[in-house]
Amino acid sequence: MVRPLRIDFPDATYLVSDSGFAGRPVVQSDDDVLQFLGILAGVAASLDWIIYSWCLLPDHYSFVVKTPHGDLATGMRRFSSSYTRHVNDQNKHSGRIFHGPWRAVLLEPDAWLLPMCRHVVLQPVTSSMVATPEEWPWSSYQATVMSTHVRSAPLAAEALLSRLGQTREDAVAAYADYIRAGIGQPTPLAHVMPPGILGTQAFVQVVTEHLVERASEPSVAAVLLMLARPSLTQIFGPDVRRERAQLPLRVTAAVHLGYSLVQIGAHLGVHYTTVSRYLRAAQGGRSKVPPPVH
Repeated sequence: MVRPLRIDFPDATYLVSDSGFAGRPVVQSDDDVLQFLGILAGVAASLDWIIYSWCLLPDHYSFVVKTPHGDLATGMRRFSSSYTRHVNDQNKHSGRIFHGPWRAVLLEPDAWLLPMCRHVVLQPVTSSMVATPEEWPWSSYQATVMSTHVRSAPLAAEALLSRLGQTREDAVAAYADYIRAGIGQPTPLAHVMPPGILGTQAFVQVVTEHLVERASEPSVAAVLLMLARPSLTQIFGPDVRRERAQLPLRVTAAVHLGYSLVQIGAHLGVHYTTVSRYLRAAQGGRSKVPPPVH
């Protein structure tokens, strides 16, 4: 299995997630949850990580974390190996617990920290396991709205709440309202661009500068080329409906730049098979194009 490139640099913020190996549970009991959080808290304390939100589903976990020292890969190795040992010891067997490799979305905190933290704690609602986030015991939602005296690691709730209000009471109320307002809303993951970055073009430029010094590595060079290509918005323009006659050529350009038919279809709001028809129209030199984009 080819491991994805890990973009590590000081003060980076990520959504980290993984699922159970072969569909198996990640956690099966409150004791598993306590062990999971205890191990994660230990790693966070040793590396000065700041964890803004977390959620555990039976077969999946995710958390949002800031790594002041640029050591996400180091910490995740420690966490994954320690929790795997715990589960194997408990169940008297050996082998993988997580599907792996764990996934990390590098995000621009000013724009995406709050939306991504909301996405994390709303996962049980999105999965139709509960109707409201406060009903799910295995997430950071309840701890975030609780008193500071009863919060447990790993959670830097104050660092998140400070973005929402001047006083703790105002911030907690604003947080609860913000989370509830997200129910039924699209996931921020729809905006993630390859290779797993969520942010503005200015943020992408910052990431590029961090990667340049590693440009001799083939995987890094490939990512740099990917980051340098124009976005789909730049390729298709602000109003694709008015540019219908140019769509076949622009689809062809996007494909040559490495965008998939699915990515192009999502951008245009059409099925990928429609994108394929635009591509064939350009390759065949035909003037007839598919129905307009809606």
